[in-house]
Amino acid sequence: MQNELSKIVEQEVTIPAKVHFRFVASSRQVVKEIEKNCGGVHIKFPAEKSNSDKVSVRGPKDDVAKAVEELKKVSKRFQETAFEDSIQAKTDYHKFFIGRKGAKINELTAKYPSIRVVFPREDAADKEKIHFLGSKEDVAAVKKIFEKQITELNEKTEVGVEVDPKHHSHFVARYAQVLNSIQKDFCGVVISFPKKGTDDKNVTIKGAKQAVEGAKQRILEIVDDLENQVIISMDIEAKHRPSFFRDLGDKTTRVQVVEDEFNVQIKFPPRPPKTAEGKPVPPTESEMVDDEVKISGRAENCEKAKEALLAFVPIKKTVEVSLDLHRGLIGEKGAIVNSISQAHHVRIIFPKNDEQKDAITIEGVASDVEEATKTVLEHIERLEKEAEDKKLKSFRLDVVIDPKHHQRLIGIRGANVNKIREAHDVRISFPDTRHKDADDRKPRKDFRDPNAGPDVIIRYEAACKEVEKIFLDDVEKYESQYTEEVELDPRFHPKLIGRQSQNLKKLQSEYEVEIRILVRRPRTRLWWSSPAKRTTSADASSVSVSTRKISCRTLSCNTVTFRLARNRSPSVNSRTS
Repeated sequence: MQNELSKIVEQEVTIPAKVHFRFVASSRQVVKEIEKNCGGVHIKFPAEKSNSDKVSVRGPKDDVAKAVEELKKVSKRFQETAFEDSIQAKTDYHKFFIGRKGAKINELTAKYPSIRVVFPREDAADKEKIHFLGSKEDVAAVKKIFEKQITELNEKTEVGVEVDPKHHSHFVARYAQVLNSIQKDFCGVVISFPKKGTDDKNVTIKGAKQAVEGAKQRILEIVDDLENQVIISMDIEAKHRPSFFRDLGDKTTRVQVVEDEFNVQIKFPPRPPKTAEGKPVPPTESEMVDDEVKISGRAENCEKAKEALLAFVPIKKTVEVSLDLHRGLIGEKGAIVNSISQAHHVRIIFPKNDEQKDAITIEGVASDVEEATKTVLEHIERLEKEAEDKKLKSFRLDVVIDPKHHQRLIGIRGANVNKIREAHDVRISFPDTRHKDADDRKPRKDFRDPNAGPDVIIRYEAACKEVEKIFLDDVEKYESQYTEEVELDPRFHPKLIGRQSQNLKKLQSEYEVEIRILVRRPRTRLWWSSPAKRTTSADASSVSVSTRKISCRTLSCNTVTFRLARNRSPSVNSRTS
């Protein structure tokens, strides 16, 4: 499990934003092909309006590297074949070029697949410049089409159209919403309706020739819809209404989206009055809450709009989530669950503490609930993997090692054991070897508390067994060494050790031996790591020399003098005191 997790990486690659559309065109055909050829990696392009050059690739390490190289290769080819040109057009014309719901621009890009038409952003310095990107031939052809349209739009004209006075109010109602929409879609043409209360049918349209004709056709389409209009009703509980009027951005609600898509009008009952605190006034027993919603338009469009509205009625879905994972799904101070709720516009309900249920409830619009469920399941999968990894990391291996070897395994200031910890990412603990009955509580090599427990290694099983082998190999090596104790006069200890232990270290290195100097006193054993103090002749001292048998030299006299002769190997001379 931990190996699979470690193989998943994420890498960013720089691809110029101007060629991104070539990758994602035709339902991401190029991207899907790269993902398929590279082991199913996930390639994510930034949002079109972000103008970012960073593309992220996520998946197994080798597959990600392959996908990055493929993206760079394709990007280079796109840049080499890309051609750019531009044209100046009044901002009032831009909406006309795009067409209703993008119909005109989609038709153009379908005819010229390599073309991308980039209209200026609202914060652009030059708001009249339109850019064309694609092959040289396609750019030239599309530019000619736009030039012809601009020439025709610059020709001003005036036409009239007859509209029955009973339909006039539809165009000017709600702050002339329908009328303003037509004018905006057709290059800002001027549409004049007769005064209210007259029987005049003539509506005048002034503006660019091509735009005037388009506006006239749109008015006739709306009149035809009104002539064939029907009204149907449906019930939506008042408690669900807030989801229909939630702001989707740009001050657009779900109701407005349905009205624009199916060319219908939707009327909800008036909202109940509110108290001074902003809370709805509860209805009296004689008052009934009105749940009827009316939809007006063509019969076929009304039915489609009704289905769309029903899809926005909030639902509840139960998702099985183990009780142990609830805390992880909520996150610190509710960070994770809040982010899911805000991203998908849903409400996630956890069971109360006393219920002890392995489930959560997701409430919201059906489409949002499905997306939120996918996100929740992804988090659950991540939490389960983390829990499994945590369980694997908590593997414990007990090793019993004689305390006399602890110092060698630990090393000076823990150098040896720390190196092993870092190399294998394990936790190692040694039991307490201090004598409980001793007053000074100093370490004793010959003592091991039976209640202290074994030496412990905790982490992944494979790593623990590797460290166990290292320890046992070291112990075996220590056990195979030959040890001999030699009595020395304590007055010679400083000479043997030297300044900062230089003499002792040099002697150990050249003879491949380990020398330890001990001072024996009742209940006390001091290690040689700090120079021994001078003692009276009554105190017996010893030097322990450990090495393999083949390198051992016997020191058997009461007083030994170590001399390091210049330009020759060190020797050991002995004399009887």
